[in-house]
Amino acid sequence: RDHRSAWRRALADQLSAIDGNHSYLLWQTILFFRSPGTGIHVDGWGTDTVPSGGQFTLWIPLEDVSPENGPVGVFPWRPTAGVSLEAAGLADYAEESRTVFETYQGEITRQVLDRRLDCIVPIVRARDVIVFSSVTPHVSMPPRHDRMSHLQSRRL
Repeated sequence: RDHRSAWRRALADQLSAIDGNHSYLLWQTILFFRSPGTGIHVDGWGTDTVPSGGQFTLWIPLEDVSPENGPVGVFPWRPTAGVSLEAAGLADYAEESRTVFETYQGEITRQVLDRRLDCIVPIVRARDVIVFSSVTPHVSMPPRHDRMSHLQSRRL
């Protein structure tokens, strides 16, 4: 148990070095047994801060990740360079809907491609931590094979 507490403290210290806060709340945990192969998107659509960009995405692989098994790709940009609802043509939306979400994420993709942003693809080991802002565009690349991951073949 001590190693988990030490790990959490070390992670909180690293996040604090980024944003100066000293308290963090876990909003969501998603466990993937295989890369979902998502398109370019941002995570801050549903659970971000006001102003936007104050939430972190922590991507922690449970097994080593390489181009073979579907790594994450990150498109670095300044949080202030993000896409506003107005820029996406959604200034007057009254409710959240799948159409509004897809329109917004489509504008993110267009901006990334128009700006010709580099995609950073870190090759990481299990339990490494990748941290980026909730308004940083990223993609989950598809695996290059249909084999089950090491974790899929085990019961959790």
